[in-house]
Amino acid sequence: MNTIKDITTQIRDKKFFILVDDLSTTYSSYIVKVAEDTTSEDVSYILNNAKGVILCSVPEKIAKEIDLLPLSRNESTSFRFGPSIEARLGVHSGISSEDRAKTICALAKSASDSKILITKDLVSPGHVFPVISKLGGLLVNFGIAEAITDLLSLEDTTTIGLFSHIITNTGEVADSPATEVLSKKLSIPLINISVVLKYRLISESIVKEEASTILPTKEFGTFSVKAFRSTHDGAEHLALLKNNIKIDSNIPTLVRMHSERVLGDLLIDDGSHSRAKLLNALQEISKANTGALVYIRKGNQNISFNTINMEVNKIENLKELGVGAQILKQLGISKVTVLSNSDKTFPDLSPFNIEILGRQQLKDTYE
Repeated sequence: MNTIKDITTQIRDKKFFILVDDLSTTYSSYIVKVAEDTTSEDVSYILNNAKGVILCSVPEKIAKEIDLLPLSRNESTSFRFGPSIEARLGVHSGISSEDRAKTICALAKSASDSKILITKDLVSPGHVFPVISKLGGLLVNFGIAEAITDLLSLEDTTTIGLFSHIITNTGEVADSPATEVLSKKLSIPLINISVVLKYRLISESIVKEEASTILPTKEFGTFSVKAFRSTHDGAEHLALLKNNIKIDSNIPTLVRMHSERVLGDLLIDDGSHSRAKLLNALQEISKANTGALVYIRKGNQNISFNTINMEVNKIENLKELGVGAQILKQLGISKVTVLSNSDKTFPDLSPFNIEILGRQQLKDTYE
C-alpha cells in the first residue's frame, strides 16, 4: 500500500494511480488521474486497463457554477451522477478517445473558468459521465468522487478527476487480488479511501470550541463543560471535565468517548446499554475526581428507529474517532486511560499525539 505522498506525486505529474473503496460493503477499485490536460492516450489507457465507463469527479461548487445539476441519486451506490456531457465544438461522434479527451479537458477548464456553461461550451447527452462530489468531501460522504476531490485538493491543480471502475477480462468487478496484480503490472501506486479519510482527520482541524460553562449535577458533582462544533457538518459535541486534569503530564486522564444514541441515551434501553455506560462513566470520573467525558453527536441526522440498529458502521466510527481525538488534543490531553466495556483493541491515537496507557472496565448496568 502506498502513501498520500506517493499519490500527490502522481497527481502533480499528472500520472495515474489506483484508488480502492475499502469503506463500502462491496469492494471496488478505480484507475484515476487529474482531468487537466487529458490526452487521447490517457483515455485509451483507462479504457484498456480499467475497462469501465469514463467518469469525471466534479466538486459540488463547480457543478453548481456550470449548471451541472445532479440527477436522481442511485441509492445502490454512493454516486451522484450529473447529466452525461460532450464538448460542443471540435468533436465528431464523441465516443472516440480523442473526442472524449476534448470533452474532459473542456470540463477541467470549467474548474478555473465559471463562465463555461453546460448549455454553451458543453452539451448533453454525451459520452463522459460526471459524478458530483459533496461539499466537505469524505468528511460528509464516503464516496469515490469525494475521495478523488480530497486528493486533488492537496495539489495546486484542477479538482476535477478522470476515473473508471476496474473490471476484469471476464467482465467482473475486480477484487482485491486482481487490483493488486494490475497495480504491479502497470507500476502505478494504490491507496485506500480509508487512508485518505484518516489523513484528513489527522491533518485538518475539524472541530472548533464554541462555548464553555459550569454544570452542577446532583449525583456526580460539578463539571466544567466545553461545547465544540464540527466544521464539516455543524454537529455540536460536548466535553465534560472533572477537576484536577493533569494537562500534558505523565499522569493519564480517565477518558470516555461516548457516541450519541438519542433513544438509548435518553429514552429506552435499545440493547446497546448506552445510557448505563454513560452514567457509569460519569460515576467513575466522579469517584476519581478527575477525567473527561467526550460526547460525540451525529451531524445532520434525523432521530429514527434506525438509531437502534446494532450494526457497527466502521466509517462513522472512524470519523467519530477523529472528532473525539481532536477534541482531546484541543483540551491538551495527551495520555489517557480509556473507560470502555469492550475487549477490542482501541484504535491507535498516536497520529493525534495521544497515548493510550490503559483501560478501565465499564459495567453494562447502572445501579
